[in-house]
Amino acid sequence: MKYNIFDLIEVIKLKKKILISFTLFGLISSSVISFLLPNIYYTYSVIKPSEDSGVNIFSSVLGAKGLSGIQRNLNIGSLQYSDLDYFKTLILSRSIAIKLIDEFDLRNVYKQKYYFKTIKELQENTTIQLDNKSNVLIIGIYDKKPERAYLMLNRYLALLDSLVNNIKKENHTKDYEILKSRYLFYTQELQSFEDSLKQFQQKYGIIIPTEQYTAAINTISELELQKTIMELELDKINKLKGINSPESQSLREQIKFLKDKINSLTTNIDTKDRFKFIPSFNLAPEILITYSRLFQNIQIRQKLIEFIYPLYEQLKMDLTKESSAFIVIDKPFIPEYKTKPKRAIIILTSTFLMFIFSFMYIYLIEFWNKNKYKNGIES
Repeated sequence: MKYNIFDLIEVIKLKKKILISFTLFGLISSSVISFLLPNIYYTYSVIKPSEDSGVNIFSSVLGAKGLSGIQRNLNIGSLQYSDLDYFKTLILSRSIAIKLIDEFDLRNVYKQKYYFKTIKELQENTTIQLDNKSNVLIIGIYDKKPERAYLMLNRYLALLDSLVNNIKKENHTKDYEILKSRYLFYTQELQSFEDSLKQFQQKYGIIIPTEQYTAAINTISELELQKTIMELELDKINKLKGINSPESQSLREQIKFLKDKINSLTTNIDTKDRFKFIPSFNLAPEILITYSRLFQNIQIRQKLIEFIYPLYEQLKMDLTKESSAFIVIDKPFIPEYKTKPKRAIIILTSTFLMFIFSFMYIYLIEFWNKNKYKNGIES
């Protein structure tokens, strides 16, 4: 059996008392229930992490030295997530929740026997919004009493600040101890290598081998040149005055002296002369390799100390510095007007749904009666 729109209108006219009754019942019951619901108030605060709230000292120094790529590859000095996520994790942590529950007696407020259920309800009443673009965090809290919502949010911020600073101080203390031990270790190593270089220099009479060997080569070249000139002069005198002439004997003695000097520079080893300006060429490979290793080790330690010392001093200062973990952009406030429940929406929605229900009820009843009547006639 089919119904058209006119049939439905006729049915509604006949059953209008039922329709009005159901609708009024929905209106009255939803009004009573909505006004029995407690008022819920909402307050919030906007905070921005401080520059040094979550960033490790290694990050800033590596970045300043242009070594941020090394930092990313080694995961040095980073939390692996932003400060906003870091703050959100701490706010929702059990340690902060337990302190709030005990201080505000929230188990009685929420009528919960167990801590874990109270923590769950507290987290449901806490809102956290991250704005990564502006790098701000919006923390809000719902409560039946506006003053308590205000006090709880203030306590949230105080506990968050304390927890962040405690974690930061603990990390800085560990970093400081590590850097201090490394700084002292490299300083001792540097002193040891410097002492070894000093002993090496005293033993071989070496100050700077490369420059000294360059000077030695220049000296030998000059001596060779002088010897060659004297040998030419000797040949000339031998031809003019004979080999037994006094001039010839004098030149031979000078040439012999130059030969001995050149020979001593290239082959002789004189360890008694501790500070010879020109070192022996016999020991050149050993001297150059040893000096190069010692000098390289000294330079490496100096670079390490140059890198570590600023970190060491910065951490020493940070351990005594007191600073807030974040900047409060919007302070918590006592809410003046309720946020929930939305009574008008509840009443209108419930009344409309009850009207639809009553309409469907009337239609189904009429449909049932018509079918029943039709089946009776056919039988």
